[in-house]
Amino acid sequence: MNSTVHLINKMLELVTDPAVDDIEKKSQAFKNLIVLSHEGGGSQLMLEANVVDKLCELIDGPNVEYKVASLKVLTGLVGHGSRRAQSLFDSVTLKRLSVCLSAKEEVLSNAVVPLVTGYYDQILGRPTEDDDSSARWRYSGSTDSLLPLLDLALVALTDPALSGVGRDNVVAIVTRNFLRVGGAGLTMTWTNGGGVARLLRVVAACRPNGVLATTPRTMATVSLALSRIYDDYNEDAERNRFGDICGKITGELVPSGGDGGDWVGAGLLLTALLQGPYEAASELLSRFPFVDRLLAMSAAPGPGRTVALEALAQIAGAKKHNRLLLGAGVAVLESVFAGSGDPAVRAPALVALCKLGASSGSDSARRVFDSETMEELSDAALQFLLSGSAEVRRWAVECFAYLSLDAEVKELLCGDSQCVAAMLDVAKCANPLSLYSVALVLVNCTNTYDTKKVDDELVKLAEYAKQHIPKEHPKDGSKYVLERRDALLRNGVVSALVCCDAAESEQTQELIARVFNGLAERVESRGVLVQQGAARSLLKLAQRGTPEGRAYAAQAVARLGISINPEIAFPGQRILDTVRPLVRLLDIEHSGLQNFESLLCLTNIASVSPSARKRILREKGFSKVEHYMFEEHDLIKRAATQCMCNLVLEVEAVERFTGDNDRVKLLLLYSVDEEDKELCMAAAGALAVVTRNHDVALKVRDVSTWLDILLAICSSDSADMSLRGVHVVYNLMDASKEMAEAMIQGELLEVLMALSKVEGNYNSLDELHKACEHALSKAVEYGLISHNK
Repeated sequence: MNSTVHLINKMLELVTDPAVDDIEKKSQAFKNLIVLSHEGGGSQLMLEANVVDKLCELIDGPNVEYKVASLKVLTGLVGHGSRRAQSLFDSVTLKRLSVCLSAKEEVLSNAVVPLVTGYYDQILGRPTEDDDSSARWRYSGSTDSLLPLLDLALVALTDPALSGVGRDNVVAIVTRNFLRVGGAGLTMTWTNGGGVARLLRVVAACRPNGVLATTPRTMATVSLALSRIYDDYNEDAERNRFGDICGKITGELVPSGGDGGDWVGAGLLLTALLQGPYEAASELLSRFPFVDRLLAMSAAPGPGRTVALEALAQIAGAKKHNRLLLGAGVAVLESVFAGSGDPAVRAPALVALCKLGASSGSDSARRVFDSETMEELSDAALQFLLSGSAEVRRWAVECFAYLSLDAEVKELLCGDSQCVAAMLDVAKCANPLSLYSVALVLVNCTNTYDTKKVDDELVKLAEYAKQHIPKEHPKDGSKYVLERRDALLRNGVVSALVCCDAAESEQTQELIARVFNGLAERVESRGVLVQQGAARSLLKLAQRGTPEGRAYAAQAVARLGISINPEIAFPGQRILDTVRPLVRLLDIEHSGLQNFESLLCLTNIASVSPSARKRILREKGFSKVEHYMFEEHDLIKRAATQCMCNLVLEVEAVERFTGDNDRVKLLLLYSVDEEDKELCMAAAGALAVVTRNHDVALKVRDVSTWLDILLAICSSDSADMSLRGVHVVYNLMDASKEMAEAMIQGELLEVLMALSKVEGNYNSLDELHKACEHALSKAVEYGLISHNK
């Protein structure tokens, strides 16, 4: 310990002494302090060495690199209990954090967010992301100590001195820490305190030379925050309050609702709401003449033209309101697209047209535009994607998010490697809306969206009633879908998705999980997925996001673990991390295919090591696997039995066969199932293992036909099956002389003697001979038979 204290003091001297000009030494000292700060013992020694005050001095200093490193050390120190977190936070002070948050240097402002989140983790006692309860967890304690930070966020949001990056980080702190689900439960405190109104004012300022500094990500970040706040409300009264605030702020921007006022700000506000809490946007569209004003603004050159077109592009994607654009709106948009030479103007106009053209979905019989028009729109979007600026390419991807509902466009996209590469480059940017659009395109191209299977009788009935019947495009057939998925794999889609697995939007996470799962459907593709890092991303996606997204990610994990050795697919600790999402798939809410694939993967994992089996048992996998042993579907029942056969290699699992239950009886009955030989093999193998326990072995007698069942197993035409039967016979003999007598007096003795001499070309023949001799030796030991002289 003395040596550790000495090292800490030495490192502190290095980082705080201005006379030391060796940057490399100082950098290494900071790295060591960061590592130590995350360890319980090391962090305590650091606190005793008065490290917090020294780090605060560095934060107050001029060197940005040292400020960032100091904040990282403090982030590690804050993660060791609520009392320490509060004490540390009091020492650092909100004023000091506010200065860092407001810094123009992005790296410094960003470093504050994990420190604040770590503080909240400790004060709230928030569960980690890999905890099943994290998605539903709510804080029920006192919030008094948390209110000063909320007040700081309220003031900072609309502070003209705050940098754009700082504003984005304030919004991130709000969404991660203040809400009811997963946060401090301050949603209504934030709403009633003016937080929602301030967020809307920030959105209205997202323009060049706005009154508040913003970044290209601010609109998307605030839109996501508004969506999460709206989803966090429990009652209609709270949602109505949100709507009233939106109406009030819009009314302040355009007081008369006519030509006067700030329609640019109102258009930005509407765009953010359409991208987030759609219901609130829908209410505004019914209260204010947005469509007429936006069409007028888009037709005339001016500073608000781009904003108006972006808002119209969002309205065009809203099913409830896009009909308002199908008349005069289409003509205006076509005029703007054809008449303007500015890509920043043409791109959102093209997006609006594409969304209107795709409003019929994948139903090829109800197209708004004809095939020739759709092809022209696709060509224009492709041009923007391949040669436009970063912003124009983002719009182009959004075009394809809707155009790709058309199978012809899917073929065009996936058949062009340059196009796929450009689209995947857009996905790697930091904009969450761009990532969502790319993920949506990939879901459409891989056909991994939900489809309803229509009953043939209902189709005939609809034809008779002369009702419209949706028609699937011929190029949405399975052959074309597989070819498109292969093309995406060849063009590096996996690597791009792996880079995007940290998306904050749950909807985006679900879309990425869908694509991964679709790609993993084909056995030949699974090796590529593992090679390019999909397994790690899937485990992250399986632990967070929407229930559907977690299920798709878990199913993809299962598919990888079925075809590839789990020790290779999920090396090290990762193999244990697969267990929880796989066990979670064993639920009646999930499809039979998901249940089946989860069981197959768990079977493979259970064969790897005792630690893997123990993890399955600890995650309550035994009862869930047992439940599916009673499943009517033969394949699911067989998979569950095979999984149980591997689980019983663990003593804890065997002990569950003792006591008052029919588990042994079930295995005995499955061992003689004439229709499914693999089920028989798995059940007999499990029986051979569990009957090593004498208490379990004695329960075999509870089945009246146990002698006939053992005879059938041992006399099977499969040497492997007979081997399992002979092991069971020996275990029963070892457990009870009475049972040994019953077996020897019957035909089993003749079967054992015959098997001990059987010849043939069987892999397990030697083992079978040894097992028979072992069982016969036991009978000799009991004096039931004797050796021939």
